Amino acid sequence: VDPVDAFKNSGKMVFDQYSIDEMQKTFKREPLYTKNIVLPKVTKKNSQLYKNATFKIAEDGCLKIWEEPNNKVLQITNRYIVCVDIGGKSDTSDFSVMTVLDRKGLLLNGVPRVVARWRGHLRHDRLAWVAAALAYYYDNALLVIESNTADRNRDSNTEGDHFGTIIEEIADYYPNLYERKRSSEEVSDEKTQKWGFQTNVLTKGWVVDTLIACVDDALWDEPDSQCYAELRIYERKEDGRT
Repeated sequence: VDPVDAFKNSGKMVFDQYSIDEMQKTFKREPLYTKNIVLPKVTKKNSQLYKNATFKIAEDGCLKIWEEPNNKVLQITNRYIVCVDIGGKSDTSDFSVMTVLDRKGLLLNGVPRVVARWRGHLRHDRLAWVAAALAYYYDNALLVIESNTADRNRDSNTEGDHFGTIIEEIADYYPNLYERKRSSEEVSDEKTQKWGFQTNVLTKGWVVDTLIACVDDALWDEPDSQCYAELRIYERKEDGRT
């Protein structure tokens, strides 16, 4: 038996390997260039920390760009979304990843497109400002930061929970942060805002099920070879965890 075919037909794999092949053949392409996002040297928190960031071309830059922002003609509200998956700051920890999604295709009977992705290790307070800078660069994009309770202290290697640190840094300065609605199960008089997308045991199942369908039906334009590599090794363990 061919080992590649054996791996593709493994019952442990979450995503269909042949569907990944088809998506990769259709969408995978090299970025226009890679850049680094450089923050200004300002010690006091203010909106200029992200507004004055510079994007410098670098061969080993953390930011891959496939398409520059272009919303001046159509003026689509929240055309761009920046989603942030928080990792650790050390080289041995999980990567922090920020994906920029262009939703214009959804208005034209098409699919959303990944137009940029940042992947690296960074101190978490600085990660907050880099995320705001990236969102600001892409037309004040809706900035969605993940609050992950699904895998904490199990398989993740993020050096702890840093969601609060990131929100504390930028909530008063970046105006277009994603805020989730309070669920019907929550009874509270608190007026505090519930920032971010919360990945818990329930919502993680929904996300994975949706992503399986998106891979099978090629429902987004994914140019990044690294994404395909990670889809291929995402597996379900014997206890049901992924």
